[in-house]
Amino acid sequence: MANREDISKIRNLFLILIVIILSCSVIGLSAKTVDSIINLFVKYVIIPAFTSLIVGSLVDSLTGQSLKNYFLIIKIGHIKLSVTVYALTVVIVKFLIFR
Repeated sequence: MANREDISKIRNLFLILIVIILSCSVIGLSAKTVDSIINLFVKYVIIPAFTSLIVGSLVDSLTGQSLKNYFLIIKIGHIKLSVTVYALTVVIVKFLIFR
């Protein structure tokens, strides 16, 4: 289930969208340009945030907190990246759903 922090993040995204709309109108962009900017923001920011919230809640309800305790360490050159199995599972499930 979504917690207050997740809901707050989604609310903040909508506030950012409002700021973008107001900024575009102050600058004097055309309605077509503003519409394009809004569509890009919704398509690449808001929709993925909602799907991550939903898929994350689904994975969390099925596995509990157990996947958040395991990490995969990926080495790329001299850089080590640490990724939780939970995050990896969410990405895989999103890929399978929207493929």
